[in-house]
Amino acid sequence: YDRRDRAYSIFRTNLYDSTFVKVFGGDADSTMAVPDADGRLLYASKIEDSIATVLYRDSESGPFEELVQLDLNDGQGVFNILGQDPADQKLYVLTNLGRDTTYLAKFNITSK
Repeated sequence: YDRRDRAYSIFRTNLYDSTFVKVFGGDADSTMAVPDADGRLLYASKIEDSIATVLYRDSESGPFEELVQLDLNDGQGVFNILGQDPADQKLYVLTNLGRDTTYLAKFNITSK
């Protein structure tokens, strides 16, 4: 927890010299980050006014772009990124899009 951000932050730690660098701080733009297969924080999500938004960026220094928006009031309450498949760059997500149950799916970020 980083009190300066008033949210949870993610730090990259060097195990050899015990140094660390903050690589993600929860703010108004995003509240949670998920690493890709190489450990880069390229995916994020936020919830604002019952709208969940999943975000993506090409590099850790780039801006986030919207992948998908879900209205939590319409029963689309689940879209959690679990990780990325390194073979095809698709995301593993838990979702209930189009169904009345939660299921594990692959989400193609290139087709959004």
